[in-house]
Amino acid sequence: MQSFKVFVIGLIAAWVCMGDIRGIVTLADTSGTVPIDSALVVLMQSGLQAVTDTSGKFSIPITTIGYRNKISRTIPAPIAAIIQSNSLHLKLPLAQSLEIIGCDLHGKLFMHLNETRNSGTFSYALPRKGDGIYLYKINVSGKAIILKCSVFGGVWRAMSGAADIPFGSTKTSPVAIAQRDTTSDTLMITKNGYVPIKIKVTYADTNWIAIKLSAVIDPMVDGDGNVYKAVRIGHHVWITENLRTTKYADGTSIIFDTSSTSWANSKASIFCYYGNTTNADSIKKNGALYNWYVIDTAHTKNIAPKGWHVPSQTEWENLRDNTSSNGKSLAAQSGWSSSNVYSAIGYDMKNNNSTGFTAFAGGFRNNFGDFSGKGTYGMWWSAIPSMTAEGMNSYLYYDDGGMFVMSNSKCCGFSVRLVRD
Repeated sequence: MQSFKVFVIGLIAAWVCMGDIRGIVTLADTSGTVPIDSALVVLMQSGLQAVTDTSGKFSIPITTIGYRNKISRTIPAPIAAIIQSNSLHLKLPLAQSLEIIGCDLHGKLFMHLNETRNSGTFSYALPRKGDGIYLYKINVSGKAIILKCSVFGGVWRAMSGAADIPFGSTKTSPVAIAQRDTTSDTLMITKNGYVPIKIKVTYADTNWIAIKLSAVIDPMVDGDGNVYKAVRIGHHVWITENLRTTKYADGTSIIFDTSSTSWANSKASIFCYYGNTTNADSIKKNGALYNWYVIDTAHTKNIAPKGWHVPSQTEWENLRDNTSSNGKSLAAQSGWSSSNVYSAIGYDMKNNNSTGFTAFAGGFRNNFGDFSGKGTYGMWWSAIPSMTAEGMNSYLYYDDGGMFVMSNSKCCGFSVRLVRD
């Protein structure tokens, strides 16, 4: 019997961990009883994906390839293989189970095929890839070989010295392969009409992962004509940006005050931008800062357009209570100072904003007219009766994972969010 020298994927050389990443996707404003079907679930590193079924469930079979040491030995050849004319050609002497795995040198999978074949010769068209070096691992009835190849100008070629086994040949060549120990990935869930989210998972997460998607709501338009996206969280619909209008809903202008002297302890209805910036991108991202008198519920003019209002303290508390990780699930994935505190907003920010609320650390202006807190604090007014001595606000802090409530001088400048009636 012909034999050749190949890399055997075994206990010492490498390992293959098989399992399923499983989960269920439901609507965010329910207790998990309304499933979302046809949502695309993708493991961003490996490229593996699935689509949720009518019950909102998905399952992604995982193959994690890792290589420790290189060993070689002579084994009977169960298969002949060659890469030629942009195709992988296989010759099977017997009817056998066949698995083909294609990956780059970082272990990222781009091809995974399982099937049973009768004896014979078979060809598989290779996918179009960018220039580089790639590996194909071919498992046949428990035996494995690796083909090392390159792509240049869209053409696949066997590499010199690779374990590319021509039909009927006894060629022997060891294969140099990169080390790779893939243990985690990022799960991205998307569907039209819903806010996409990303969740970090490990390949050991084989239990059901509960995922909630927030539906995208019709946008809100302010007195200036600015359009704001909105999202449902719990039982309320919130705009996903800080308000930046310069006018009340009836078109009346709000006083724009850049002077720290006139701002200090003013009881007029005034607004400004952080640091008195004129940068349009910064204004859109962080919104405006308003003193409490602009949102006074006893005011004859309303900053919120019809169908919307400044949230009460109770509504802010409901928002907090309807999020799994409080501030972290509300905070944006950028714009916050970095933190070393585990679960803080500024720690591992790519895991922020699972609700789509997208809170930035826009800072504030104190009652003396000084700006502070950009990158570290996000602060939002609550609507409270005008007879109270101080205003109430909710805030997020980069070095903590919670949402908090405090009272402040009504002369402070804080951000404003709106909630639908």
